Parts: sequence; C-alpha cells; structure tokens
Amino acid sequence: MPSTAIVPSQDQGNRPVISWLRRQWIILSVFFVVVIVGFSIGVGWALRLHLFDITDRQAAEGNVVSLYANLIAIDPVGQTMTMDWKATYPCEFNTNPSTCPDINIFFDEASFRTGSLSSNSTVSSNKLPTPTFFLNTTDYFLAFKNESDDRLSSPYFRTILAITSAGTGRTLQSYPFDKYISKISIFAQNAADNSSIGVAIPATDGLATGFDAVLQGNLSGVGDNFRTLLKTIVVTRGQVIRVYALLVVMAVWLITLIFVGACVVSVFFGKGISACVLVLPPATLFAFTQLRGTLPGAPAGFGATVFLGNFVGILPCLALLTFCSVFMTAIFLFRNPERDSPHWEKIAAHYSGFQARGHTSGLS
Repeated sequence: MPSTAIVPSQDQGNRPVISWLRRQWIILSVFFVVVIVGFSIGVGWALRLHLFDITDRQAAEGNVVSLYANLIAIDPVGQTMTMDWKATYPCEFNTNPSTCPDINIFFDEASFRTGSLSSNSTVSSNKLPTPTFFLNTTDYFLAFKNESDDRLSSPYFRTILAITSAGTGRTLQSYPFDKYISKISIFAQNAADNSSIGVAIPATDGLATGFDAVLQGNLSGVGDNFRTLLKTIVVTRGQVIRVYALLVVMAVWLITLIFVGACVVSVFFGKGISACVLVLPPATLFAFTQLRGTLPGAPAGFGATVFLGNFVGILPCLALLTFCSVFMTAIFLFRNPERDSPHWEKIAAHYSGFQARGHTSGLS
C-alpha cells in the first residue's frame, strides 16, 4: 500500500499568527480604534465646508467703492441667498474734499427677493434702478475717520438675492446633488453728476450651513465701460453632506436586504429563527423614517432624490420592510418560528449529504 504524505493544512500554518493576535488583543483593539478615529477626523476635516470667497483683489486697487460681503444663509426652497454688506470709499477730506463725493450704489433690482432693502412693488428692466444704498462720504469721513460725529447710520445693508436652479438640471429634487446659480450685478455712480465709479469686493466672509458657494471665475469681472462688477456664484451642497447622505442610503439598503433574506429563509424555507429577530422589521420601519430626518437640509417629505432618488432609496426599502414585517409577524399564526420546519430539515439533510459526498470524493 503506497504511503501517503501528510501535508500540513493552511490553518495549521496560520495558528501561530492567530495565537499571537489573540494574546495581543488589547494592543490591536487600541490600534484599530486610533486608526478609525484618525481616519474619520481626517475625512471630516478634508470634506469640511469652506468660507465664502468671491473676492477680486486686483479690482480693489485705486479709488473704488469697496464692498465687504458676509454670507448669512441660503434657502434652497425659496431659492434665496442672504448677504450683509459694508460699503467704504477712500477719501482725503482734509487735503482734497472733492475726493469725497456722495455715492449711489446699485444692484440689479430684478435679482432681489421679498425682504431686500430695495424691493419694490414694481420691478422694471430700467438701466438705472433705485439705488440700493446711498453712501454719504463726507459724514462717513467725519464719523469714522475723525471720530467727531457718531450720529450717522453705519454703512451696512442687507440684500436677499435670488439663486436659481434653471439651466443646471439639478433642482431641489436632486438632493444632495442640487445646484444653483446666482448672478450679481453691482455698479456705483457719483450722486452729483452720475459719473461711474468702480466697485470691488476686497474681502468676504461667512458660511451658509450645509452649502458651498464658490465664484465662477470665467463669468465674473468688470463687465462694461461703466465699470459694472459682475459676479456669478455657484451654490452646491457641501461634500460632507453628499458623503453622509450616500452612506445613509447604503446603510438602509444593507439592513433591508438582510431582513429580506431573513424573511425568505424563515417564512418560505422554514428555518427556525429567534422571535426577537422576527419583530425587528416593524421597529426598523420607524427607525428608517427617523434616520432620513437626520439628512442635513433634506426637503420635507419623500419627494426628493437621494442617490438616484428616494424612489430608489428610502421608499423601496420601506416597501420591502413592510413586506417583511407582514410575513414575519403572520408566521406566528401558523407555527412556532423558533423551530425548524420539516421542509427546512429536508433541505438541511440534503445539503449535509451533498457536502459529505463531496468530501468523500475529494479523499478518493
């Protein structure tokens, strides 16, 4: 009878490594915790929202009206963007008072929404709308430069400007991939002779929670001979919002598929499963609706798309869970779900026999 060489199995070769890992379980646990926490913090920091920046520092050189912008809020439902502005102008009042003209600052009046400073009951397409802000440079100089008169109003004003999803193909229904565009047109004139004065935005600040607002450079700059300043702003959801929404939808799908598999095996094939597992799908139905409510800035209701849509995300999962809940609850009416049914015992016996035959043929 020929001798048979005994070849050590791969499991036997790995046993020293596995034994060492078991002995160092505390160190390994701490290592994995540190790696996971560090990775999560790094990803969150890399995907953080950035401060609002539409500055044009080159245009700020010279005698121009400087407008400092602060982004307050963005409303995707009303499609508005709220911003605060501070107006300043270089003035040499002591040496040359003529360098301190009173200035009218104009915005495109049609871009305002209800509540803006210059909103009127009638909006026209006139080239010279109502001034948005009047800057009295003489009083401004006396108050803020010489500190001799504090009675005038501060040179601050607020605008509620329009943003639109028209032309982007990504409306609010496309959350978290919705996209909006805002076009700002600003110019200034000498209040005495209507001569044009340059406008610049030397600094901006602010943050709209959940949104990134960036400047589209190729559509921004000084637009004409009247020194009109044009700014095109693109508004999208922050990357961290998009990643979180996708992770939520993926988690919902994974949980749903696990419960569907448990339902099929228990109800239709008769495998015994603990009663605690059978009552989880009804509880998960309510948990999913609460989980959807954690999505930052998600539209109310289920009419929004989240990773190709609620219609292929949350809603199908809720329908499948409802299906599982009905069958996994009704099974208590027909048999003890914690015991294997005869049908499942036949399947298990057939599988065991098939596995045994395969093992025997491998030895031969």
